[in-house]
Amino acid sequence: MFQVTAAEAFLVNQNWDGLETYLTEFLTEVQGNKFYLRPGLFCSLYQAQISHLIEENKFVEAQDVFRNKVRPLVDHRDDLYAPHDLEFRVDILRDCVNNRYVVSYHYNACFYRMFCNLLYETETGVSLE
Repeated sequence: MFQVTAAEAFLVNQNWDGLETYLTEFLTEVQGNKFYLRPGLFCSLYQAQISHLIEENKFVEAQDVFRNKVRPLVDHRDDLYAPHDLEFRVDILRDCVNNRYVVSYHYNACFYRMFCNLLYETETGVSLE
C-alpha cells in the first residue's frame, strides 16, 4: 500500500533519492514482474528536485539530475505509462536548467498531482497522464 505520509516525509526533508527509491520499490511491489517505469511520474519527481536545486543556486547538481535522470526518460517511449507530452516536459526542464530558472509552479503542487495519479492508477489501472 502506498503511504502518502512516508512519501511526504521524503518531500519535506527534500530527500529526493529516498523518495525515488520509495516510489520504485512501491511500483515494483504493485506491478510485480511487469514493471513499467512510469516516466511521467518520475519526470515530476525530477522536476521538483531540479526546481529545488535551482532555488538553492546548485546549478551543477541540477544539470547532473537533468543529464542522468530526466533526459533518459524520453528513451522509454514504448512505456505503457509514458505521457503524450513527455518530450515537451523534458524540453521545458532542459530550458530551466540551461537558463537557471525554476519551473513556473511550486514543486509541492506537482507532488500532490503525482501522488493522486499514482493512487488512482494503482486502484484502477488507468493512467491520468
